[in-house]
Amino acid sequence: MSITFAAGECLLEGVTFGTQRSDGGIAFSYKLAGSPNRANIVIGDIIVPAKKGWGYLWCRCADGDDAQRVVKVPIAAYVEKVYELGDFAGLGIGT
Repeated sequence: MSITFAAGECLLEGVTFGTQRSDGGIAFSYKLAGSPNRANIVIGDIIVPAKKGWGYLWCRCADGDDAQRVVKVPIAAYVEKVYELGDFAGLGIGT
């Protein structure tokens, strides 16, 4: 089974190493998590053009009126980069 992630969708959460095998190698496993990239995210009147899967999206809001009620209205949206992008090719995953 093959799983493919675009840049920004796959997060390496850690590596677990086992004991040494009889052939001298060491068994290990990777712990990965996936979160899809998104595009054209609509938040009120704001459209966020793109967000990497592990990016953090947050909004700044102000008071607005909606049928005699005070509501919070998004006035800005920000996407923060939480993790640096990297290349997993050297790990030998998927080869």
